[in-house]
Amino acid sequence: MVTIIGFVTVSTAYASPGLPLWDKSSYNIGESATITLQETTKKLYSNYPDVIYITVSSDSFKDGISLALIETENNSGIFIGKISITSAIDSEDSLIVQEGDSVYAINAGFIHFAKIHTKKSFSNSNVLVTTDKKTYENGEIIRISGKVANGNPNFPVILTIIDPNGVIILKNEYVLASDKRFDAIIDTDYFLLKEPGNYLIRALHGTDSIGETAISFNAQSDLIPRKNSIEIFGTAISLKYSKTFGELYIVKPVYKSNALQFSIDGKSGGHLTVELPRTLIDAKADSGVDENFEVLVNGKKIRYYEKANHNERTLTIPYLYKSKTIEVKGTFLDTNSEVPPVRANDYRFPEWIRINADWWSKGLIDDAEFVYGIQYLINQGLMGVPHYSGLAHLDSTPVPNWVKDNAGWWAKKQITDQDFVNGIQYLIENGIIRI
Repeated sequence: MVTIIGFVTVSTAYASPGLPLWDKSSYNIGESATITLQETTKKLYSNYPDVIYITVSSDSFKDGISLALIETENNSGIFIGKISITSAIDSEDSLIVQEGDSVYAINAGFIHFAKIHTKKSFSNSNVLVTTDKKTYENGEIIRISGKVANGNPNFPVILTIIDPNGVIILKNEYVLASDKRFDAIIDTDYFLLKEPGNYLIRALHGTDSIGETAISFNAQSDLIPRKNSIEIFGTAISLKYSKTFGELYIVKPVYKSNALQFSIDGKSGGHLTVELPRTLIDAKADSGVDENFEVLVNGKKIRYYEKANHNERTLTIPYLYKSKTIEVKGTFLDTNSEVPPVRANDYRFPEWIRINADWWSKGLIDDAEFVYGIQYLINQGLMGVPHYSGLAHLDSTPVPNWVKDNAGWWAKKQITDQDFVNGIQYLIENGIIRI
């Protein structure tokens, strides 16, 4: 279906207007959930952001509550809201659940569901951990308290906080009082709670007494898309984009499939909106009529929302928690790149790459292991190579000794990054490393 609004075409093919999306497929009790929704029928050309109200419910709370989703900006058509998930029946403005429940986001007949985890059972799990509230923001204090049934005051309680990426950001010991209780005060600024999302708090007493709870840390600015631009890897072309959550690291052309590949870190579900000039990439039938792009998130075909005019096509693409790649496939791709074949970008090379180069120059690792490091540099944007296929491998031609000498000198910081990269460029130009 195509709707004409002024001179702008809004295509709903492959779109899911009205369907609310949970940012994860499952949650722990105590976490916060983000729900996003694309809506093409609201006042797309009003002078202020709009609001949509949806219903969220659970198997244990079938009546549910009303949740406001706020438009990310004027006329974006993308709406976002957050809600806390709790088992406390007296909680207000939270979704009440029990372990094993399904939870539902409902809007005008559209339903999307997720699951609530059943709490892990631990041997002799007799540690209770609570926090003064479940959602925190920058600068706030987290007050943690707990009790260990049959605990031994001669042994401490080891408190660990794990961020949304699975990284331990705090691990401290706390005294267990004679009444078997313990307390901790955590400053969100001091302990680097920077990433928005859900944090796990784990308390360990002895070897097998474990208790857990979860909190949500909000960075309010992430509810507003960050408008920015990013250069397509290996070209001089920049794309305008905005996103609601996560990070966009690199955009690479994939020439064999007329596609652009976006590498993201989906630390929470959200939307990527990107403006695609028709001179760069397009999707057309033989008759010249617009066709739908094929859009894949983590290799799976998904629906998207599009606004198009004569010069560009703007796609809004939803992605879920832990998404890594978005690929947009068309029928035409032309980056018209004139940049040098290989360059050292203005970033710091990881130390393990220098160690690899040193070992390779001394024959301690083989050529294939060294090429793996080169592939990492290219994938991370530390070395610019146009028309990169995503995979580097060695030809059977021997690597000249001077290239290995270069690598060893570079490892000792006796030559510059660009001097080292020039040696890699020689290997690529002479077909010894094929990309």
